[in-house]
Amino acid sequence: MSEEQEKIDIKQQMDMSYAVALYLKSAKRFDEAESDINKRCEELEEKLKPGDRFVVKVEWTYYLVQLDRCGSVDISEIQVF
Repeated sequence: MSEEQEKIDIKQQMDMSYAVALYLKSAKRFDEAESDINKRCEELEEKLKPGDRFVVKVEWTYYLVQLDRCGSVDISEIQVF
């Protein structure tokens, strides 16, 4: 293997290592966010009763919040005219 080919291989290895490192950091943030979402959802489920429906405004956007018969929270963006 020539020295130039070896340099290319090293560069490719470095690029792959960097890409894997970014992937792992993103996966960790995703897992943390998913855990936080699940925790917040459980908190909402504890506070609401089945059939509850209401509208909330968060940062200039309106959302319909519902708790279905199974006890699952559903939050949907709605248009307000």
